[in-house]
Amino acid sequence: MSPVGRYREPRISVIAAYAGSERRSDDRVAELSRELDSVCLHAASALEVAVTLELLGYTDDFARRRCGVRDLFDLAAALYEVSLPGRRRRRERRAGFVPRWAQAARAWWARRQESGFAPVRQEA
Repeated sequence: MSPVGRYREPRISVIAAYAGSERRSDDRVAELSRELDSVCLHAASALEVAVTLELLGYTDDFARRRCGVRDLFDLAAALYEVSLPGRRRRRERRAGFVPRWAQAARAWWARRQESGFAPVRQEA
């Protein structure tokens, strides 16, 4: 049995497809952000990242020893900041996206207005 709060290495399996030398940052926070990529990209705030870290079993001791930050909340804030460029790219990609049904509806409405159609409003 391990006492509560003792450091225990998280069990995460990573399958590497690239066998060459590592070209990405070897910073502990950057490595962790790559492992938790979807969590960091979809989080609304650093607090949401902190909750997810706690649910996954990470502790303040892990944050201090492995990542060099004060506690889990500082680690979550660092992960949230590291993933900021990815969230910007994701938001920019989504900004120009218009679903096909909306494109069809806009085209239909434009044709209706060009033909002189004016909706009749009924007075209540």
